[in-house]
Amino acid sequence: MRATLAGLLILCLASTVALSQQPEKIAPPPPALPPIPFLIVDDLSYFENVWGLKKKDFAAEAWPDSQRKLINNRILTAGRFAYVLEFSKDIHNYDLDTLRNYLFFPEGKIRHVFFDADNVAINAMVTHAYLVQGEVSGVKGDVIRVFVEFGHDIEILKTDARGIVQAKKVSARRN
Repeated sequence: MRATLAGLLILCLASTVALSQQPEKIAPPPPALPPIPFLIVDDLSYFENVWGLKKKDFAAEAWPDSQRKLINNRILTAGRFAYVLEFSKDIHNYDLDTLRNYLFFPEGKIRHVFFDADNVAINAMVTHAYLVQGEVSGVKGDVIRVFVEFGHDIEILKTDARGIVQAKKVSARRN
């Protein structure tokens, strides 16, 4: 019986010591890095000249190295830009069907070309994947948003000696 009491006493003391220890604090994960502002001029005049779609908004961002999507050390996406287009006139019938065919895959036929400061195309033959959000209704006043991810052509993000990205303009064109 003394052995049992001694064993229980040791067990109580050990559990008291264990409970009084401070638990190890786990450091919170570092916050996600904000996107890098990517100053670039947009030329979306193709949409306005051909389809009557006026640009309402445009934003571009390059992602920090830690947030880029890679496969076998090949950059798939290094950033994206998005733009919002508004129908400035009604589009009907054949024109509307053609516009839908141009905007949606697998028939997607819009190409986004990047240019450097000398207006030389950086990726003249590359077609970047894009996603259209919203209904392409053809109704005046309706809007759509287009997202374009880029990166597999890393020339877009190359910087000059001052650390400034060489791509200065992006233009949307028919493929």
